[in-house]
Order: sequence, then structure tokens, then C-alpha cells
Amino acid sequence: MFTVIVFLVIGILVVYWVERSLALALFTGILIGGIGAAWAALFTNIFPKEFIFEKEIQLVARQDKFGQDGIFFLGSGKIKQKFYYAFYQKNPDGSISLNLVPAEKAKIFEEDRKDGILEVYKAVIRSEKLRNWCFPPKERKYVFRIPKGSIKRDLLLDL
Repeated sequence: MFTVIVFLVIGILVVYWVERSLALALFTGILIGGIGAAWAALFTNIFPKEFIFEKEIQLVARQDKFGQDGIFFLGSGKIKQKFYYAFYQKNPDGSISLNLVPAEKAKIFEEDRKDGILEVYKAVIRSEKLRNWCFPPKERKYVFRIPKGSIKRDLLLDL
């Protein structure tokens, strides 16, 4: 982010100092700021990233026609040629909503637990010194931690 600001300020100052025209300085500063934005975007894609914990989402099971207890934690499906995991989550206001995460960015762990959670990790530039010179990466990774036995492994298809 500093990259855009630095390029913008330098562009404005240099042109104003040479030409003494505020309008030309602002216009040139914006153009040079755009070059700074391109550099920041390039740096964001080049510099190594790491994933840090962002938040934990509580998954809720819904009751299905086969059991008295809620047993459905996770579903999957394909939308526009891309696979997703679908799940119900408990929101801070107490409501329950359906959400999706891309399957290629998620891992599932079955553990000795009674509840289900989704851990969300966000990407950051590994070097703290370089983070402010880049745009924040938008990448996320997801880890589902669900009760053992939630995934059916001996599925038989009747074709």
C-alpha cells in the first residue's frame, strides 16, 4: 500500500516543482500512482506468502430423515465447473446460514469431537517489512474439523 502513496506523492512533488502547475502535478501524480499500484500488485504476487489463523466458525448439523440427531455437517457440489463444500454455520447473532468454500482450498479432518468447526486462514506476505509495500493478498485456506464418522466411506451407487 505504501508503494501507491509513495509513487503518488513523488509524482505530484516532482511535477509541481518543475512545472509549477498544480493541475498538471495532480494529473501526473495520479498516473504515477497508477504505476505504483501496478508495482504493488506485482509485489503481492511475487513475494512469498504464509497463512495465518484468521477466525473459527462453528458448524451446525442439521437433522436428516435418517436420524434423531443432526448428523449432516458437510455437503459438496459443483457450481460452474468448480467444486464447493457447503455447510451450515452459526452466526454471532445466533442465526444459522448456509455458506460455501472452494473444495480445492479446503482440507477435512475427522477427529474425536462432538462439534464441527471451520478454521479460516488468510494469506499474508511472509516478510513483515514488505507487507506494507504490497496489496493484502485475498487468498484463504480452510480446515474443517468434524466428528469421526461424519464422512461415509463405503458408499454404494445403484446405477
